[in-house]
Amino acid sequence: MDVEGISSVTDMKKSEEEELEEFFSSSSLPEDVLDVIRENSSYYIDEESCRFDKDEESGSVDVYFEVPDIDSLLGDPDITNEEELLAAVREVRNTDILMTMEFEQVGNELFLKNFDSKEVDQLYSFVDDNFIFASDVISAASTLSEAYLSLDGSVISQYILADSLYDADSLEYLMELTASWMECYQEAILEGMSCEVDEDSLILNGDTGTIDVVFTYPDYESVTESGFFTSYEDLADAIRETDLTIERRVTYEFASEDDGVRFSDFEGMIGEVLFFMNEFDPSLEDQMIPSDMLASKVDHTEWWWGEDDGTYIDTPAIELCIVPTDDASDYAFPWSFYYEVYYGDDLIYVSPEMEDCGSYIEASLSVSECPGLIDDNGLLFGGTYGISFYAMDGTLLASDSTEVTNTESGSFTGDITVPDINGITQTGETIIDPNVTSFLWYDMERGAVYDTDSIDGTDLLGITVVATFEDDPDEVYYEYYYNNGHQVGPLDPVYEDYAYFDGSSDEFFLMYYETLEPGLYMCMMYEDVPDNNDPASAPLLAYSTILVE
Repeated sequence: MDVEGISSVTDMKKSEEEELEEFFSSSSLPEDVLDVIRENSSYYIDEESCRFDKDEESGSVDVYFEVPDIDSLLGDPDITNEEELLAAVREVRNTDILMTMEFEQVGNELFLKNFDSKEVDQLYSFVDDNFIFASDVISAASTLSEAYLSLDGSVISQYILADSLYDADSLEYLMELTASWMECYQEAILEGMSCEVDEDSLILNGDTGTIDVVFTYPDYESVTESGFFTSYEDLADAIRETDLTIERRVTYEFASEDDGVRFSDFEGMIGEVLFFMNEFDPSLEDQMIPSDMLASKVDHTEWWWGEDDGTYIDTPAIELCIVPTDDASDYAFPWSFYYEVYYGDDLIYVSPEMEDCGSYIEASLSVSECPGLIDDNGLLFGGTYGISFYAMDGTLLASDSTEVTNTESGSFTGDITVPDINGITQTGETIIDPNVTSFLWYDMERGAVYDTDSIDGTDLLGITVVATFEDDPDEVYYEYYYNNGHQVGPLDPVYEDYAYFDGSSDEFFLMYYETLEPGLYMCMMYEDVPDNNDPASAPLLAYSTILVE
């Protein structure tokens, strides 16, 4: 690696000498390693191979070089620092390189003509070797990861590949812009993050490789689902306080360059690390308050519209209200619940899902919810009524009972446990249109037709219809109703559709594709969608009820 000596036998120009000097000095190998390479290198000149043509004023000679095989050490996982590299270079086997040196005579001097041969490149290949030490990779990966968490563009720029689209200035601007985009709850996530390099994941492949970094995040989704927040600042505070965490493993790809370890795919890595900026966009409007929190916000209950002692006399309705605690009586605190009403020990009404907010959370029973317990005067029969509030997962929130006195009709003495759908309690088929000859329940699982009052053990049910219409319509409209055995009063359809047929057969099916639950089902078939203001516009053709057990 004596530039002056090489120049003297190759007749180099000054610029070529400088280029060679720069090449030799560019080696990233420590000086003591280069010394060992020099010490363990040797050559042998095969004098018998020497040839010289006086007429051509040129000649050649074969030279055998023996040099340490440094390339074979690249990617060795046992070489983790400079000391281990130095020891490995001392022990590594030599490799043989045969070079036929070609000379030409200029005046009285001979000059080497083929210094740019591939054999010379092979002889000095170690100069370009960039050894990656595990300790350097681990340190660089750790520093880069911490820079991601602090959004430090100036540090990030020192560890990404030089051919990246981003320089130091643009990275600093991008990280500042990223910080400005963050919502307060995203800032809280970033503040609670940590990272750790998985040293065992390191894979070296020459002067490239991969290593994994495990990022730990506050479990922001669990925080969001486990509480109710009236502002995003409250959510951010809860994220900061949580001990729940999640992990995400990110694989870094790296290469050794002259100035150290550099990592590729900056955009992909920063996207992996800050993935929550795109994925976590909570809405305070869509919150479902956890049932245990909802139960803790019940201060007490009050009966309304009755007597001072919470009872009722000759009333068409009753109403029980939850009075929330002060912090839950705000209109920004939504209550999602349903309620059940009991007459004595009998469950007589189950409400649909309810939404309410404010100082009073209401549950009522009136004519529309329970026509079966209204007397001829439009008043509730006397007796003990109870109302229970439940969160949507079935957690009891509050419950109370009251006494209703009906001074004229007294208490109800009939059977109120029979399921009812819109005033119909009997089971079986009822055919109204004479063109319909059969309207029977059909078990789609078993392929069986039923002319019975009840059925069990099936999940797929429908109606098989046999009809011959004079005008040959190509469709009929049908509705399915369901009562779980407790509801009293008008119900809305749980399924509705059209059945199409071409008249080639008298039989067609009214399919029900929803999940079956125990209770009373009714199917009603019309010529078309009925108009409640004009029943004659789409006459009811047939209907049937069945009890699913």
